[in-house]
Amino acid sequence: MKKSISRIFEETLEQYGEASRKVVIWHLEKTMGLKLDDIESDPRRFLDALAEIYGDLNLVIETSLCENISQEYGIKYRGEGLVKLLKEIKA
Repeated sequence: MKKSISRIFEETLEQYGEASRKVVIWHLEKTMGLKLDDIESDPRRFLDALAEIYGDLNLVIETSLCENISQEYGIKYRGEGLVKLLKEIKA
């Protein structure tokens, strides 16, 4: 059984420290009204929220997330971004 996208995101944030993971998740949920399960259903909104939190560094987080998703789901990541990657997984 494959991990959920939200769990992969949590694990991706853990690479940057437990405190960072908690702060980002809190910020997403409390100030932006996003739940981790929203990543899969509304990735564009999720990416906009990451950009608000991280600024230009959001691309680093997105790339790490995409690489981790690709590894978990056994597909090749070609740098196309989260939105396209999730469409490929759903197909």
